[in-house]
Amino acid sequence: MTTPSAAFLDTTVFAGQQYNLASAVLESFIPVAAKSGVKILLPDPTRREISRQIKDRSNEAMKALDEARRKAPFLSKWKNFPPRNSLASTWEVGHLAKEELQKFLSKLAVLHLGYEGVSLQKIMGWYDTLRAPFGEGKKRKEFPDAFAIEIVAIYAAKHNVCVAVVSDDQDMRKACELYPSLLYFPSLPRLTELLLQNADDLTALKTSVKKGEKLLEREIEAITGSIEFYLHDDRYEREEESMCSPNLIDVRIVGVGHNECTVAFEAEFVSEHKLSWEELIDPTSGYMKKVSDWLPQTNSVEGVAKLTLDPKTRAVLSVSVVEVNETEYEVRKTPHW
Repeated sequence: MTTPSAAFLDTTVFAGQQYNLASAVLESFIPVAAKSGVKILLPDPTRREISRQIKDRSNEAMKALDEARRKAPFLSKWKNFPPRNSLASTWEVGHLAKEELQKFLSKLAVLHLGYEGVSLQKIMGWYDTLRAPFGEGKKRKEFPDAFAIEIVAIYAAKHNVCVAVVSDDQDMRKACELYPSLLYFPSLPRLTELLLQNADDLTALKTSVKKGEKLLEREIEAITGSIEFYLHDDRYEREEESMCSPNLIDVRIVGVGHNECTVAFEAEFVSEHKLSWEELIDPTSGYMKKVSDWLPQTNSVEGVAKLTLDPKTRAVLSVSVVEVNETEYEVRKTPHW
């Protein structure tokens, strides 16, 4: 079976992990990519976009600290609480994030690609005709993605290879459909699983994992039951919450060991939140009344799990470890405004 010899990781791969470059999804990809000899293509526009996103996230983090300090002034008495936002502290946070990125990239065979062979006239033609990755509305000015996909396509043509393009951006998927040499993957675990296809029993193992999904769902449910929710809108108060059992959407094998395997999963669960707030009843007198309502929302949870296998049948015996990417979620829905 022929597998891609190179891979391009779109910025959505890192953003989807909240730029936690030590996440289990990214860490599980590293040894598989190294063993299979896959080169990681990093076009200059993507490198710049990653740097910009890291800078934006660093600034947002510092603003969040300032907001916390404003809402709870006593935090300034906390010995380990960071100092007030400054150019030096903002630079330090951004520098720390960039160091983590470099540490991650150093574990992979990265090829930095420039703009050699890229035609500006060709890119502008895509822009005029709304050819993917350009689109309507917010997608109208996707120049970094357009340059990146063309740079990757030029590399594929020059070396006569197939390149895996990993992105959850549907316009990137449409762009890949125009190139026989670009293979689209909506998530990194899907590429990781493909690179593991050389394992003799992977097909049978996938069947075993499928049969063991109920065990995995129960373990995920135990974790989602302890998830914390928070409100950014201080006009509301949380009174009660309830959670439905999670449903697995996707499970991919990302590691195979002795009588065990590691899987990356995506699941959804519905949470309901009872919010209360003061509502103006009589504008003339200013009479306010406390009211409340239940609001449901669908949440997505991603993570990895280690499954213990029967040595003879390869059936899933137990789930030994489960890690999720997020343990705090925002209550996005509010009744008014």
